[in-house]
Amino acid sequence: MALGSQKTISTKWVVIKEETLSSDVTSYTFSNLNLAVDKWYRLFFHIKNIYGSAQPISFFFNSESSNNKAMYINANNTTITSARDSDGVLGSPNSNETIGGTIDICNDVNGYPRAICRMWVHDGANIQLRDVNRVRTSTTAITSLQFLHTQANSIGTGSYFCLCKLRG
Repeated sequence: MALGSQKTISTKWVVIKEETLSSDVTSYTFSNLNLAVDKWYRLFFHIKNIYGSAQPISFFFNSESSNNKAMYINANNTTITSARDSDGVLGSPNSNETIGGTIDICNDVNGYPRAICRMWVHDGANIQLRDVNRVRTSTTAITSLQFLHTQANSIGTGSYFCLCKLRG
């Protein structure tokens, strides 16, 4: 394309799967995926923690708790913190509170899967925003995406998940 010429990009997202849970679960997985072919996913989620206390909710590529690194920035009321981790945790909502947001998933130019997460956590009086840049340290093909609660059947009824891919 010549310098100065314009290319029009039409963004068209195709829903792969959308679900509002009708029962409590420990994990929720999107499977039979192929990030190498689909190129880009956008994931919308709204998860209710029904366990009796604040508990972490994690996000994994291929249901693997290893091969992940992340950098996050967390804003809780007027306090801003940042850190690195490798545990896959998105956030830890209190009992009967929620975490929600969007996650964009693609391979970087070297073939490493990345997840750019923008989330909010509702935990009563606190207002929390959390941005996470997660990278998988393996270039093995991404075939599934999983949300996991640390306690059995604690992702509550009414939690919402929607996975889309960018139509080529």
